[in-house]
Amino acid sequence: MRPRSGACTRNGPRATNPIWPAAIALVLAAGLVFSGCSKRADKTDRGRPAGKRPSGSPPPFALPPDNQPATYIGTFDDTPSWSERWTVWLRPDSTYFLREEHVGHGDVVSDHFEDDVGHWERATDGGPIRLSGGRNAPIEFDVPHPDTLVFRDSDPLAGGQRHYLVRSPSIAYFEPRVNLTGYFRYTANAALFDDCDTHLRWPVLMEENFRAAEAAYGSSGVAPGNPLLVSLEGRVVRRPGVDNGPPRDFLIIEKFARAMAGESCNGPDSLRSPPSVK
Repeated sequence: MRPRSGACTRNGPRATNPIWPAAIALVLAAGLVFSGCSKRADKTDRGRPAGKRPSGSPPPFALPPDNQPATYIGTFDDTPSWSERWTVWLRPDSTYFLREEHVGHGDVVSDHFEDDVGHWERATDGGPIRLSGGRNAPIEFDVPHPDTLVFRDSDPLAGGQRHYLVRSPSIAYFEPRVNLTGYFRYTANAALFDDCDTHLRWPVLMEENFRAAEAAYGSSGVAPGNPLLVSLEGRVVRRPGVDNGPPRDFLIIEKFARAMAGESCNGPDSLRSPPSVK
């Protein structure tokens, strides 16, 4: 069968062909055509090994949800008297912990920190990362590289510069301390708390100021297991789960503020139903 026009083939003439000059010419022609096809293939694949990114393309994004938590840290000298140190811990379950530390310089004593917790998200088209928690407005970061977060808003105190956070080689673990308002419920020696702002839910450990919350719950007239709106100062900690199960987040009540019987996250006597226990 005659090969198709333009196809590369190694087939030469049969050895029994009596027309030797024609045979030689055919062999030489076949060799030249095959050599040309090989060179075209080399040019097409040169510098593009299989399975690797083209040169100059950005590396793949390596944040959660690749099941690898990530901590980003940055320090900014906003004024001669003090600086800010931000730590953002992005977790695979789409939650985040944030600590904003204010550090005084020299004789200025202004060392304190503010913590926040909430949910992070990123659009599938690779847009900014948004952190939505207990602050008045969400925080957004651009991601020019998997190891870098950049505040979308420039800092007027720093001459309009944009601040950078750099991924830490290891997790900078900390226990956020936050002011919370939400639903507390207690039954059968177990307590839960549902935060109004973030809708995060934590089991409550019976430590520190827990007894004050238990007493307020018992005197509120709420049936066991039903929600009671409370405000408190708490700390989110990582402890082993039930029966030494995998570690999980728990809430410790450091200071119980007050109970608000008959009120909900949306105000007094709101029709909004609190989250159901699952």
